[in-house]
Amino acid sequence: TDWSLAALTLRLVDLDQSGTPSSSSSSSADQTGQLLDQLQQGATQGKPAAAGSSSRKPNGGLPQRAFNLPLASLEGRPGVPRNAKLYATFLPLEAPPEDGRPPRGISMLVRDLETVTFYDSKGQFAGVRRAGSGKPIQVEGLGIILDSIVGSTGLEIKSDPGVPLVYAGFGALMITTLISYISHSQIWALQEGSDVYVAGRSNRSKVLFESELNSVLDAVPEVQPSTATAVAAAETVSAQQ
Repeated sequence: TDWSLAALTLRLVDLDQSGTPSSSSSSSADQTGQLLDQLQQGATQGKPAAAGSSSRKPNGGLPQRAFNLPLASLEGRPGVPRNAKLYATFLPLEAPPEDGRPPRGISMLVRDLETVTFYDSKGQFAGVRRAGSGKPIQVEGLGIILDSIVGSTGLEIKSDPGVPLVYAGFGALMITTLISYISHSQIWALQEGSDVYVAGRSNRSKVLFESELNSVLDAVPEVQPSTATAVAAAETVSAQQ
């Protein structure tokens, strides 16, 4: 996942001489609001524009206007540090001039979901405001109240059909590793006449295995040869002599 900033929600207000919102209508707020309305209408008709939604108070005046301004990422732009989360938007104060020069307006830079830095049309620092504080700022004779900063996030989903096979391989590896710790032994016996030969092997604890094997062999009772067998053996020896 990754996060980004999508838009600013702000209001255009009329400020009195003390810098507080007033109920009177201001020509600058009125003109800016009408300009943003025109840009919004142009955007809905497929023309390039950057504006959001506006609202008018029911008394017919224009004491406050609210707009959503889209934010653009400045990542990779000249002068911007690599991997920096920096977003910008622009509030136009006039219609785009016919001579092609940039329109006069207010620039806003955003680094996080809390504060916005304002610059006037000359690029001079105008002030910083926190979203939701309700404290207005006056830039280029226009009163602005920052309501909120709208963020966005993305969720990356991918599918890999081979993942179950990989997990099954890891599971089999774990099982075989545990099995390798289990000790197992083998014993062979070979009889030749009256003699019995015993041998064995073990994958682990060879000293203990040898001790156990000797204990088992020691517990086997020794069979004494019978009298007839002893006489036959003696006669065989005498005949050979």
